Amino acid sequence: MAKVPDILGTIFIRMPTMQERSMRGFLLEGVGILAVLYLEAVITSLLAKPLPMDRLSMETLACAISKGLGEREAAELCIAGTWPLLESPQTHQLARALLPLGIITPQFIGQVLKWASSPTENLHVTGTAFISQLVCDPVIEEQKLLKAVLFLLHQRARDPNNLVQQMAARGLGNIMYSAPEQLKKHQKAILETLFQASFVPSRAEIMEEGMWALTCIFKHLGTDAGSLVEDAVVHVRSFFNHDNDGLCAVAFSFFGALAGCMRKRQAFYKRQVRQSLETLLLHLEDPNPQVAKECRTTLGLCCPYLSLRRVQAALAFHIQGSEQGKQEQLLRDICRHLASLWNMLPPGVVDR
Repeated sequence: MAKVPDILGTIFIRMPTMQERSMRGFLLEGVGILAVLYLEAVITSLLAKPLPMDRLSMETLACAISKGLGEREAAELCIAGTWPLLESPQTHQLARALLPLGIITPQFIGQVLKWASSPTENLHVTGTAFISQLVCDPVIEEQKLLKAVLFLLHQRARDPNNLVQQMAARGLGNIMYSAPEQLKKHQKAILETLFQASFVPSRAEIMEEGMWALTCIFKHLGTDAGSLVEDAVVHVRSFFNHDNDGLCAVAFSFFGALAGCMRKRQAFYKRQVRQSLETLLLHLEDPNPQVAKECRTTLGLCCPYLSLRRVQAALAFHIQGSEQGKQEQLLRDICRHLASLWNMLPPGVVDR
């Protein structure tokens, strides 16, 4: 998919030099084939061309939509006056905003759902990836397609293809952007599927994607998160010292997000924070800057549960700093504040 803009660029370079109409037709046919597999990338690349769109761009975009969506949809866009709007510099941005409303139809989404269930691997992956991003759009909820999309994503989360599993986890997390109220309605099923993706050992990319999705969802749910929040706290702590830096970073971020869900479970979370304090302090000096940053943020969110206001203030002061000098000063400040709270430290921290 990343090579689509380069391929289209090569086609644009060659097309003006083609004297024979049939040869130009072959090039347009090539764009059509690309559109079948990577429709979103093709349309995005074409719309990103400098204003105003030239005739060759318009022909190529029309061909891509025709091949990807069908002749009828392309004709309807023509009748609606989409092409003149795209050609004019004054109305191009308006047309770009309106175009998705014209092409993201129930028929189109139904076609993409078929791609996601296709035995052809390219269509299978492309369809799932498209749905995982399309689910951010409120049009899914407006056109009452959420139920079908959810069913597909739950299925694809158990797909043998690792990339499809990863895209399915991303899609389930993105539902909060398009249908936050429906997220609460389907909360149990979504969380259970994402728990499976995040905490059942598999490829690191799938687990990381699942935990990022859970982080966003629990932030949104807050105190309405339900009983699964305790399981999430226990599970995520096991990733604090993971060899994979990506998993380690998202685990700290997730643990911090859960702090906002604990109004009815403060005693439980306080125990978990105390048991994690040693690890949190050690990772403030993690060699990976992203892990250290997430750890600093999370420790700041956890401090209120241990009444560590001075530590929280030190973290807030240093939170934007990533230079080594600032990290060292942060550690000195935290150690000084913790020294005054000797009895609150878990066994073993003082010895280190």
